[in-house]
Amino acid sequence: MSLLIALCVTTAVLQAPAAPSTGTVSGLVVEDGSGIPVGDAEVRLMPLRSERTPPPRMPGELRPSARTNQEGRFLIRGLSPGHYLITAHKLGYAFVPPGGATVEVSAGEERTLSLALLRGAVIVGRVVSVSSDPLVNLRVMAMQPVPPGSRSTSGSRVSVFPAGPSVQTNDLGEFRLYGLAPGDYYVQASPGPEFGRTVTPGARALVPTYFPDVTDLAAARTVSLGQGQTSEAIEIHVADAPAFQVSGVVVDETGRPVANAVVRLDSDPADGLTFPFGRFLQARTNASGAFTISNVTSATYVLVAIAPQVTSSETDSRVAGGGSVVSFGSASSGGPVRHGVMSESRDGITTYYRDETATRVSISVTQADVSGLQVVVRLPQR
Repeated sequence: MSLLIALCVTTAVLQAPAAPSTGTVSGLVVEDGSGIPVGDAEVRLMPLRSERTPPPRMPGELRPSARTNQEGRFLIRGLSPGHYLITAHKLGYAFVPPGGATVEVSAGEERTLSLALLRGAVIVGRVVSVSSDPLVNLRVMAMQPVPPGSRSTSGSRVSVFPAGPSVQTNDLGEFRLYGLAPGDYYVQASPGPEFGRTVTPGARALVPTYFPDVTDLAAARTVSLGQGQTSEAIEIHVADAPAFQVSGVVVDETGRPVANAVVRLDSDPADGLTFPFGRFLQARTNASGAFTISNVTSATYVLVAIAPQVTSSETDSRVAGGGSVVSFGSASSGGPVRHGVMSESRDGITTYYRDETATRVSISVTQADVSGLQVVVRLPQR
């Protein structure tokens, strides 16, 4: 009898449920002001930097998310303990800027939240050349001033941050920036970034231009919007300037050429503008390590060269999704964009370009081509 009892007790101990190691976040998403539930809104959680919850290291890495039901309710399970930034969005409502609501998740606990979405405002307009011809497939972006006293400010110069995704002009040069919160916005029109595409050199090139028709952010005017308001149509005449080429070769520390390296030109940080606001041109090196960047207008730039880091694991291929993913993250200091990662996957092979490994060289283009550059990069450790 005593042996039977001992066996029963031992079995009970072995079958006792383990303490939960994850937490849950649930809640309700409503429309600000009316309190009407918002169905089919996407709710996302992003781990904040800490020892317990390091941020995702790969672009495109899956983040916990859920969609609200018709009653506006959501539930996200299986969350590792730690602090998270929580955002919610649905088309027609304002995009939530970084630095919004946060939630702390503990193992075995459920946190319940209520999130309110603002009806989005809209800026409409048209982008044309200096001769008033419509410009097709130009990138248009709304930006807001960085609050005074922020570490992102640059002395007396205006600093800005993105207010939602950019859009492209249609065949009539028209654009529609949507999902904006109430506030004041700068609007910039510019050529899209050349992510390694072959660009036909031209005698002149378009330069980023702000409403109303100025190339200096300090001289730009803002567009003021109320909740759910659509602006009067604005027009931006995009300036152009003489175009030149920047060329050279990328080598490693032993002097050997580095093929398929990324070489890009960023705006000089002294201008107070970093990608995606300033000029941004990019090329790849050939088998001899040579590169040429065309359609560069006169200015001071930071030339950024990054050696490729090649992997072929199943995880890396899934991250890139079989295509090309570009992601730029901001530094923890709140300064200009740094430590971004660009990745692309082809035929099961994934290549990463990490900004923290980049070589940076300041160059000036002054009404002439710049050639004969030699840039030394560090090869990634294997």
